[in-house]
Amino acid sequence: MAKRISSTKERLSEMMDYFHITQTDISKRTGIPKPTISHYCNGKRIPVQDQLSFLCDPYGINPAWLMGYDVPMFLKDIPKSFDTPEEFEKAWQDAGGAPHPTTTDQSESPGYYLDKDAAELAEFIHKNPEYKVLFDASRKVPAKDIDFVKQMIERMSNNDD
Repeated sequence: MAKRISSTKERLSEMMDYFHITQTDISKRTGIPKPTISHYCNGKRIPVQDQLSFLCDPYGINPAWLMGYDVPMFLKDIPKSFDTPEEFEKAWQDAGGAPHPTTTDQSESPGYYLDKDAAELAEFIHKNPEYKVLFDASRKVPAKDIDFVKQMIERMSNNDD
């Protein structure tokens, strides 16, 4: 497993130096308020998962690297395919991922989603890809609001018949 060799504060500084950008630049590009970026840069706060994604995605940065782990800085430098599940598992753990729980009886496994509502929404999106745009548009919409929009689209679709 990859070791943590740095802090998010230090890695943000490295990222800013590499891209020749400022806290304001990051704020404008990510939509994260400048005071929040400042808190990350001075070590007063650590980004939560969605903020980490907002910080990394526009720059192609590996979130595990930004968190301080000894992994490649850029996502493009991580292998994209593996010959065996074991190779994937090793790369995942080397990048800081938790080991995959192994069970002999798959029926005991809770599946990918631990939350039943999230699993149902994911299954719905899988079966109805035209709704995917709703999730791509906003990552912070509560499930009840997404369900409301889904119902509205269904009603509008029924009116077209």
